[in-house]
Amino acid sequence: MQILQVHYTSCPNGNSGHKGFQVRAMSAEVDANDLRDIISRGGYNEHRRLTPEEINDLPIAYRSYLLSSGRIALTRIRYVGEDYIPSVPKRHGNYFAHTLIFPLDAMTQRPIDYWYWQDWKEKLEDDEINLPPPVLPSISINELITPKYLSVKDRLITDEKSKIRLRLMIKSLFMGQFDSCRKLIIRGNPKDNILWITALQNCFPISIAKSINSSTYEQNLNTASFLTATTENSGVILTDTDKNYYYYVFDNYTGIDSDISADSKWDIIDAYAKLVTHILIEQPDKLENFFLFIDGLGIKKLDKNTCFREAISSQISDFGVEVLR
Repeated sequence: MQILQVHYTSCPNGNSGHKGFQVRAMSAEVDANDLRDIISRGGYNEHRRLTPEEINDLPIAYRSYLLSSGRIALTRIRYVGEDYIPSVPKRHGNYFAHTLIFPLDAMTQRPIDYWYWQDWKEKLEDDEINLPPPVLPSISINELITPKYLSVKDRLITDEKSKIRLRLMIKSLFMGQFDSCRKLIIRGNPKDNILWITALQNCFPISIAKSINSSTYEQNLNTASFLTATTENSGVILTDTDKNYYYYVFDNYTGIDSDISADSKWDIIDAYAKLVTHILIEQPDKLENFFLFIDGLGIKKLDKNTCFREAISSQISDFGVEVLR
């Protein structure tokens, strides 16, 4: 199966025929509705005049989301600073967004795994700026295989408190989908944010992980993904009201997180979260067998359908009854 590409930036030559932010280049087969979705998810709001070192320190925004066509997109956005369009003085606020478009069944790893793909494009080279826009080739899925990144135990889940936090994050994902529509917001440094999203996606089968829209960096929570990370310098302000009613917030700077319901109706979700984190951290070699069991139930996404809870409730004891006691 072939993976399509889109490049988006502010440049003098692109697919629009005018100067400014536009699709610089794309594969020929990109669907028009998908392209609109991609453009709407590709922003990076930064307008300061920064040094190259400061630009390099800015977080990369990496987003995974479902498209109108049913395909799944991965967009990686790097802030580049100066506009590629000549002006005096130089305009700032430019970014480069590279998107990969997968047929849903073609994605054979979790979305966060492709973060480590080596061929993400981050900018236009000087000798490209004034050239006509090229047609981007499609990519074979075999060219995108990256190492599965499961080493969260030593780098992130270092004590019992962090294990409990991960379980509460899993629970809040279910609660947000089933009950409250509240997004899960992780606030911390960019490297840790990626590790938390990695850990969360690895607590679900690939079929479910790729159905959860996620982002490693957002500056506006109104348009943020269901699973979103942000930093202390992003401009995002989270009040107590936000934490208590509008989002499930896990704040690595203050250590103050949203209270997560202890209602007994979530007991089976607590059991799932406890079991899957135990397997991820203590018995990772058994993780894929556990997910084969979940896949066998025919569950492809988290939604308000109760079949996930009912199915897990009836059979979860087969995968570690001691863990649940």
